[in-house]
Amino acid sequence: MNSKKNHEKTILSKINKKEKNKAIKATLLWYKEHGAISEKEVKSFKIMTEMRNTLSHELLNKIFQGLPENIYDIYFDMTTLLEKITKWWVMEIEIPTDPNILPEQYKNIKWDEISSLDLCLIKTMTDIVFMGNEKYLKTLNEKHSKTDG
Repeated sequence: MNSKKNHEKTILSKINKKEKNKAIKATLLWYKEHGAISEKEVKSFKIMTEMRNTLSHELLNKIFQGLPENIYDIYFDMTTLLEKITKWWVMEIEIPTDPNILPEQYKNIKWDEISSLDLCLIKTMTDIVFMGNEKYLKTLNEKHSKTDG
């Protein structure tokens, strides 16, 4: 069985039959079990999901009331979590199971430079959308200074 099918089977085994549509919850638990994310990040994901639901279900109200103050923080947390999971997946699943990558090549990979096309597109679109937005730039700089130092 290939690693993707095995992963899907393992994920779905973590939720009961009535909750098959809740595969994302099981996926998060699987990532947590394997050390890819922390309990704090699982909780952050729940906050992100609640924000997404609020924005999608109450969009008209939010347009008139204004967006929540912490929307930038939640957005950055979401992209940071996606980046962390992407890097973990490549480092722990994709590359080790790739028969074309030799152990000495694995040792020389610059892990901090690992990304995905999806992540690059999200970051580029975000930069374009918020270009010139001072609050976005301030939050971006704060987030980078926390992760760099």
